[in-house]
Amino acid sequence: MTALTPGNVSQLELAWLWTSQSTGRLEATPLVVDGVLYTVQAPTDVVALDAVSGEVLWTFKYTPAAGARATGGSRRPNRLNHRPQREE
Repeated sequence: MTALTPGNVSQLELAWLWTSQSTGRLEATPLVVDGVLYTVQAPTDVVALDAVSGEVLWTFKYTPAAGARATGGSRRPNRLNHRPQREE
């Protein structure tokens, strides 16, 4: 398959599965560059995976500065902190 289309999407199969070491809920938006998939896992780790095989290439365990807090000041994702105004 060289292109993903509405006509062939049903033919897709699972190639690999990566399980985060995080506990609890986690949402991330992975980024793929030159065959490497970059993602995150809680609390603040960045993980690089081979996009073809799913093999973990490396994990960077980031330690935030003392007193640092998540953007928005809560443990919830930012999009949940913003409530659009309804037009009346």
